[in-house]
Amino acid sequence: MESFRKFVQGWLGRTMLVLVLAVFVVTMFWDTTPPGAQGELVEVNGEKIFQGELDQAVESIMGRYAGQIDRETLSKLIDRNGVLESLVRQRVLVDAAEDLGLVAHPATVQQSIQAIEGFHDESGKFSEQIFQQVISRNGFANAAAFRQRVADELLSSQLTGALRDSAFATRGELELLTRIGEQKRDLSWAVLSPAAFVATVNATDAEAKARYEGNPAGYMTEEQFAIEYIEVSLDQYAASQVPTDADVQAKYDQMVAQAQQGAERRVAQIQVSTAGRDQQQALVRADEALAKIAAGESFASVAAAYSDDAGSRDSAGDLGFVSRGVLEPALDDALFALKPGDVSRPVKGADGVYLLKLLEVREVAVPPLAQARAGIVAALSRDKAREQYDGVLEELGNLAYESDNLQEPATKLGLVVQSTGLFGRSGGPGIAASQKVLKEVMSPHVLEDGQNSAVVAVDESRSVVLRLKEHRKPERRPFEEVAGVVRNEIIREKAAEVAKQKIENVRKAVAGGTSLEAAAVAEGATVQVATGVQRNDTSVPREVLLAAFRVKKAEGGAVAVTTAEMAGGAWAAVAVGTVVDGTLLGVPPEQVAALRGELAGEFGRAEFNRYLDEATAQADVVRLRADDKKSATDALE
Repeated sequence: MESFRKFVQGWLGRTMLVLVLAVFVVTMFWDTTPPGAQGELVEVNGEKIFQGELDQAVESIMGRYAGQIDRETLSKLIDRNGVLESLVRQRVLVDAAEDLGLVAHPATVQQSIQAIEGFHDESGKFSEQIFQQVISRNGFANAAAFRQRVADELLSSQLTGALRDSAFATRGELELLTRIGEQKRDLSWAVLSPAAFVATVNATDAEAKARYEGNPAGYMTEEQFAIEYIEVSLDQYAASQVPTDADVQAKYDQMVAQAQQGAERRVAQIQVSTAGRDQQQALVRADEALAKIAAGESFASVAAAYSDDAGSRDSAGDLGFVSRGVLEPALDDALFALKPGDVSRPVKGADGVYLLKLLEVREVAVPPLAQARAGIVAALSRDKAREQYDGVLEELGNLAYESDNLQEPATKLGLVVQSTGLFGRSGGPGIAASQKVLKEVMSPHVLEDGQNSAVVAVDESRSVVLRLKEHRKPERRPFEEVAGVVRNEIIREKAAEVAKQKIENVRKAVAGGTSLEAAAVAEGATVQVATGVQRNDTSVPREVLLAAFRVKKAEGGAVAVTTAEMAGGAWAAVAVGTVVDGTLLGVPPEQVAALRGELAGEFGRAEFNRYLDEATAQADVVRLRADDKKSATDALE
């Protein structure tokens, strides 16, 4: 039944699922409402999504593929408007979950974070240092921001799971899809390529001339550009910035302080929930629990008797190691004020009153100064150079704006004017490969007005100002220069038409009762045969497979025949003989049950998508302004 699984997961299976469920997809559209406040992109049910959130989401995607795809290429592939729509739908989903009374418990959030393997060290334990590095690389401002993201995802996953798990599939639905998905067909096909008929056709001068004249926008030279530019890099100033020993020591001391601040703490808790009781009642119960601990009872036994958190009370309240910013602020402050073995006073949380016990402190390792020195010196040198670099860029921008050439700014700043060769709109080697540079070259003030550009940040440590040096607009190439190209186009089209006509002759012959083999031989084609073919077969050309399963099976043992256009202008005649529908007969009951479960899962996913589409359509979504940065689709247009 592996083919059934692939069928359900494929395009046709999904189409059938849509038909069975009668799911109608609501298409979102981009609304060009007047600009909102600075940085505000969309308002969802009264809550705004800011430019920073979109940038963070995009940076998270960038970080996920760091080291696999270079940032510039990746930035072209990411559709920022698509990411923004995902943020809107995520916000709608979280709102819907909250409206239904679902919650993401802080302890569950913390446990989820610690379970993420990307935050583990080589020993498989959660590492605060790795955690901070990863979330920073993925665009999160701090641990609290990441914690909120995890909480939102846990909240939405509860609703997602509830919707998906409620779906079911009947045996009749499974039989229908099995009949289609497991269907097998015997087929044969003959292919004729235009290449076989190129020698039998020709193109006259008159035909070539007529095509050339009839296509005035065709046969043009490529538009080309050449620029001159001044490049400024951070590295060219870093070499001259040598930090003092005192600077190095201060930076090292800062690293040690940060490590101490970021030390992980293993915590146990007793949670007295405010569900079913008010906060005063919860405080009284927490005080009772604290009194028992003070009287000598173990924290574990009191947790078992008093804690409302089912996930931790049977394990002595132990939540494992946490870092600063993982718990909600009040609990975070209380925990990091404790010494090992101490128990806190009752602390008010979002959903109850807590007693916290600090079990253990795990320090973040800091290498000795001698070992860390080289990295510190490099970082300080670049930090010191940054101020000089930024100052040069500011002055360069002003000088470029005031000048009608680049040589004058370069001379004043001791820089060099460089130039590129010709390149097209898709870019070229070196600096011309940068999409930011290309965008500036195509801007009206550079391309049309011939002005110097503003400062363009190619990356975090390299910037340029540029000027158009040469612009070669597209020109129509003379007929004599492209005559051969035009003739070859006509010949290929005529040869493809011959192949198409001959395959049509084959189809008519087979439809009239001639075997495919005989009809194919008459037109100079050979036949290939495949038996018991299913929809996911990879041994049969895709075009042939689609045609074979698109044609209606013939009755009474007859052969059904159709044609299919192949790649490169080739054509195929496809004959379908015996067709055997899929069946559940003979499939063990446990496998049938598993297949129904898989089908129910697909139904659940479709039901969830339908719910989210409707919820998004009904939500109060206001487009405040478009994203400042183009999507990948926009950038490629």
